Parts: sequence; structure tokens; C-alpha cells
Amino acid sequence: MSDEIYSRLPTTGVPTSRCWPIPNLRSTFSARGWSKTYAMTGWRMGYAVWPQALVESATRLAVNCHSCVNAATQYAGIAALEGPQEAVDRWSAF
Repeated sequence: MSDEIYSRLPTTGVPTSRCWPIPNLRSTFSARGWSKTYAMTGWRMGYAVWPQALVESATRLAVNCHSCVNAATQYAGIAALEGPQEAVDRWSAF
């Protein structure tokens, strides 16, 4: 698992995603979310990127998590992704 919740935040120049440059990863997945990038801490909404071979197993494991995010949080997440990113870009470049 590559926890990439901080992937859009300023760093010391070290890439936040350390696993994706490695070829032939068959069992690694990336977990990301809105809380750090869009200041939505406590909203508990995120997503994961899985290798195709693991999607069915991941779906069975996460079935209870998918039904718990309320509608207001989902709409706010969409607005964060589709809205202007200039503030995030400025913050990331800090």
C-alpha cells in the first residue's frame, strides 16, 4: 500500500509516491483522499487505485465503507475536484 494522502502537499523535494516508479507491481495499491489537499479533514472521503487483478477482492473488502459517505460530503468532493485548483497549486509550490 502506498499511502498518498499527502501527495499534493509541499515536500522537501522528495516524491511523495515512492512505489509507482517500480516496474511490475502486481499487489500494490495507492490510497488517496481529499482531507489534506482540500482541507476536508474529518470528512473521511478517499479513494484507492488498485491493480486490475485485485479489484474484485478489494470490492468485497470495502463493501461496508462505500455506503457510509454522506451525500453532502460526496458533492463537496466533486466540487473540490472540478473547481479551480489555483489555490492548491500555489500551496503545493510553497
